[in-house]
Order: sequence, then C-alpha cells, then structure tokens
Amino acid sequence: MRRLVEVHGTEEHPEVAACLHALGGVLHAQGHLSAARAVHERSLAAQVAVCGTDKHLSVAACLHALGIVLGDLGDFLGARTALKRSLALKAELLGSEKFPEVAAGLHVLASVLSAQGDLRAARAALERCLAIKGELFGSENHPDIAASLQALGGVLLAQRELPAARAALERALAIEREVHGTEKHLSVAVCLHELGDVLLVSGELRAAHAAFARALAIKRELYETDKHASVATSLHALGCVLQAEGDLAAARSHLTRALEIQTEVLGTEKHPFVATGLHALGSVLLDLGDLAGARAALEHSLRIKSELYVDDHRSIAAGLHVLGNILFHQRDLVGARAAWERSLSITEALHGAETHSDVSSTLHSLSMICLVEGKLHDAVALLRRALDIEIRCFGGIEQYHSAEIEAALAMVLLRLQQHDEARGRLAHAVPLLALVNPHHPIVLQYAAWTSGR
Repeated sequence: MRRLVEVHGTEEHPEVAACLHALGGVLHAQGHLSAARAVHERSLAAQVAVCGTDKHLSVAACLHALGIVLGDLGDFLGARTALKRSLALKAELLGSEKFPEVAAGLHVLASVLSAQGDLRAARAALERCLAIKGELFGSENHPDIAASLQALGGVLLAQRELPAARAALERALAIEREVHGTEKHLSVAVCLHELGDVLLVSGELRAAHAAFARALAIKRELYETDKHASVATSLHALGCVLQAEGDLAAARSHLTRALEIQTEVLGTEKHPFVATGLHALGSVLLDLGDLAGARAALEHSLRIKSELYVDDHRSIAAGLHVLGNILFHQRDLVGARAAWERSLSITEALHGAETHSDVSSTLHSLSMICLVEGKLHDAVALLRRALDIEIRCFGGIEQYHSAEIEAALAMVLLRLQQHDEARGRLAHAVPLLALVNPHHPIVLQYAAWTSGR
C-alpha cells in the first residue's frame, strides 16, 4: 500500500484506490471496524477523484462497502445514506434492477432498515431482493437466496408473523444444508440461531434450546475460540432461553460471558450488541431479585440505545418495558406506569394497537398496577384485551406467555367471585405453565387447591 503511494505519488490512482478498498475489506473481516471505516472513506475519496465523478460503479461499490461497516458500527443513519446512494447509482448506471449488485445492496439495506426499526421498509427491500435473485438464479437452491430468506425471517419475527417467519427460515436452512452438504458451516449455524429465535418467541423452549445449542457447537468448532462476536451471539441466545426455562443461574452466566466477549471484540460499549446484552442481563437480574443490579444494567442499556437510535425505536420500547418491571418491584408505581405507557405508545405506533405480542405483554404489566390500586375490573379489561391480541398473533393461547396472561386473568376473576370462568381458565393455563416451569407460583398454588378438594 505504502509502496503504491510512493510509486504514484498520490492516493488518487486506480491501483491505490483498489488496494484501499481491498484493505478495508480485510480490516472489516478481522473485526477492526473503526480502521475499516477510515480506509473505506479514503478509498471512496480516491475513487471519486480517479473517476472524476461520483456516478461510477466503482464509487457505488465503495459506498456499499462503507455502508456495511457503518451498519456494523451502529451508525445506521450513515449506513442507510451510503447504501441508498449506492443503490441509486447502480440502478441508474446499469439501467435495471436485475443485477446481483442491486440485489446485494437491497439485502444489506434491509438489515440497516430493520436495525432502525423500519420493518415495513426492510421487508419490502428483502422481497424486492428475493424477486431479483429468483430471476437471476432460477432455482431456490442458491446460498444467496437462503441468506435473504433468513433475513426476511428475522423481519417477519420482529413483526410477529411467526408462521411466515418459521417457514422462511426452515426453507433457508434446508437450502444451506443442501448447498454445503454439511451442518458444520457458519451459514447453517446462523440459520439455526434465527430459527431458535422464532421458536423461543413461539414458546417452543425445548426446540429453541436445541437450535441455539447446535448453532453454538458449530461456531465453536469453526472458530476454535469463544472470543468471536458470533459465538457471543449464540451464548446470549442460550442465556435468554435458559431464563425462559427458569434456570436463572445458568442464564446469568451465559449472558455475562456473552457481554464480556462482545465488549472485548467490539472495543466499545456504544454498540447495539452491548445494549442488547445489558438489557437481557438486567432482565435476569430482576428475576433473581437483584433489583439494584437490574436497574443499573437497564439504565446503562437505555443510555447506549438513546445514542444509537431515535426515541421511538422498538429496542428502546423493550428497554422501557423491563425498566418498568424493575420500578414496579421497587414499589415505584408512578415510574413503572410511565415506563410501561411510554413503551406501549412506541410499540403501538410501530406495530398497531391490536396486532403485536409486545403490546399484549405491556398490557399484562399495566394490569399489575391496577391490581395494586384495587382496580380489579380495569385489570380484567387489560388482560382480556391482551389475550385477544395473543389469539390474533398466534392463532390461539397455547404459548407459555399466553398462559401467563390467562392465569393472571383467572386469579383476578377469582377475586371478583367469577369462579366458573376462573376455574376453566386455570385448567387450561396451568398445564402449559407447568410444562416449562413446574415451580411457577400459580402452578404450585393450583396444585395445592386441587389436592385439597
């Protein structure tokens, strides 16, 4: 690189610009994101100078590479700007969208749009991407199609279209296994991880645990070390499913280790992965009864998110929801209500008021304040609305989180002397709760009641 600059006397030369572009790619692959950004910016400036215009495919390629690095650094606005400019140049210069370069640009842009919380735009970009790839490759058995199906599955999961998300990810996983002829491939591990996410949200905890564990085993075998961001992602996911299964000590251990790896690998705390890790750890600390530790973790997470995202991002809504849980347990009902209502407002604005399970979860939480205040009928109204949303989202109330809401409703109905409906709901909800957590307080209470009859 230095030799080329010495030979040509400037960076504004085609060979130097190409070398800078390649070096940026190497630095990115090695995880040196800040250095990669600086080199890609130099490469972009060199290409514009060499071409005498920014309307050139080489410039579009530099913008694409820079956009990817900016996205990985958490600079989503910068990434979105670079990637959209790259796509516009490609469409103008190539005269058509039906090129691999355009499909690749749409795929990466979708990941940035999703990170920003613009799920509709992300979904539209991925559907356009898949349509182009379908025409280009003519067959589903292509890794590029699998990659976009996997990304689409992630967006559909965020939109809580779970059957569609699962179908997309299962198709992607089948393609990856066929293309690579083995499970011991990173693409297979990533697909398994994404499928695990869908299974976890669907309440299929054993299947989710198995998918995450298999993904982690593949990554460890491939990387031969735990000090890799992708390994940390799987440790994080396992921590989340262990929490749902009630194994809080193991969940805390996995999440702490994942957070340590992410912070070391990234070299900074100001990153979505770190914010997400702190959020998850705070949730587990809450379940363990460490309210001070949980609050510190959640507030730290929200500070990072407030620097990375706009105020109405879904990740901030999730953080506010858990912070509300902590404040409630600290008996700060005013603070808890404010956090939950702000979380609900963001989620309803993003997804609609009656079609997303995050809405039902927050309604469940708000019902607890009504109970403390003695407003039993208000609590019943919130819980019934939450169950209606669960039915719309999942086609029924057979999931663990749905069972928790139904059991909570039954307990309020008992206090209102509505015994027949309460008994019927408990008979339905308790077996679902017991499958996942046989020590759930309502499961134990119900067992005591039935044994004493």
